[in-house]
Amino acid sequence: MGLFSFFTKSVQKTEALGDTYFSANKFGSAKLEYESALDIIEKRHPDDQAMKARVLEKLKNSKESLARQHLESGDQLFEANALEDAKKLFSIALSLTEDPELQQTLRQKIASKIAEIPEDEPDEFLVPEPDDEPEPEPYDTENAFEVLCMTLPEEMGQAYRSYGETFKQGFLALSQGDFTLAAEKLRQAMDENPSGGSYISVELATALINLGQSQGAIEQLTLYLQNNPSSFHGISMLCDIFCELKRFDEALTVLEQSPENINESPEGIRLKGRIYYLEGDYQKAEEIFRGVLDDFGWDLDLARELAMTLGASDKTKEAMTLYADLLNQCTGCGQRPSPLDKKAFADLSFKLNDFSDSILNLYLDLANDHAEIRSECFFKASAIYKNTGNEKEAARFLKLAETLI
Repeated sequence: MGLFSFFTKSVQKTEALGDTYFSANKFGSAKLEYESALDIIEKRHPDDQAMKARVLEKLKNSKESLARQHLESGDQLFEANALEDAKKLFSIALSLTEDPELQQTLRQKIASKIAEIPEDEPDEFLVPEPDDEPEPEPYDTENAFEVLCMTLPEEMGQAYRSYGETFKQGFLALSQGDFTLAAEKLRQAMDENPSGGSYISVELATALINLGQSQGAIEQLTLYLQNNPSSFHGISMLCDIFCELKRFDEALTVLEQSPENINESPEGIRLKGRIYYLEGDYQKAEEIFRGVLDDFGWDLDLARELAMTLGASDKTKEAMTLYADLLNQCTGCGQRPSPLDKKAFADLSFKLNDFSDSILNLYLDLANDHAEIRSECFFKASAIYKNTGNEKEAARFLKLAETLI
């Protein structure tokens, strides 16, 4: 689906995509996916503190890695005499990192090589010195498990407490992102709880998904749904796996056989549209997405899915209009526009030979924020300058783009 994924089908899918980006050193995209995963958690699973803690840790790691990547790119830009661009990257890196040594390095570079940090710099740049930071407390497994259980619905929390020590170890390992240990312990917990252990199945499925063991995850989710047929979380996870395996008919069957309160809900209908999109049936996906918008009203995430579908079916102008609405909607409500929408709108505009200053500025903003697409954005900026007759800037950005390859 390209560099940026516009679908947030489930926490597991989004988190796994973040992991893929992180492994490929695409830390900016990883950061976006982890932030999207956290947003899904807040909306759909606000009580799942274990999942939230795991994704927060991954988000922190992606931000630290992105900060170091910005440091390296900033040094390259400095060597290429692009001082203002280097300054921006060093400042962005400083806003991302919590590492005192890296903070000091960045401050020194900003101060000695380029300029002092401006007085109106955001408060997020003003971080405490190392001596002011409290010592981390030792990890208390008993307390951590109890805190996680307290955030769950009462019935579920009681069940989790009853599953025993092995389950506790597996559940905590899952919350910390140690999926191999989590799978091992949760399998043992399944054996220790042969009846009434349906909640263990979905936790084990989560671990298996992250380990790439799709068939095992399918078996666990099927077992889970036998005991929890109205769990949208379980249904969407199972559909995601079938789509990943290109088994789209099975994904649709899972959804169609779900209870009416699931398959006829806005979320259920949207999930069906996503399945058709992934299958490549853009006409059906478009019909479904438009229908949900008509029946249930405006929704940013759904509008983004419709825009992506229109773009994939070569309805470029319609897609651009919808992306423009999304960008204007964010501006109107005071939120920062999504970089996903900015990238898509800029690419579609460039495809239609729009070389205006507004499109140029979109690419330059994206280049500042996302190191993994910086070279691509600089190539686009060079092409825009060339097409508008500014050969000097075209050559400068071409050199910058080639330096970052």
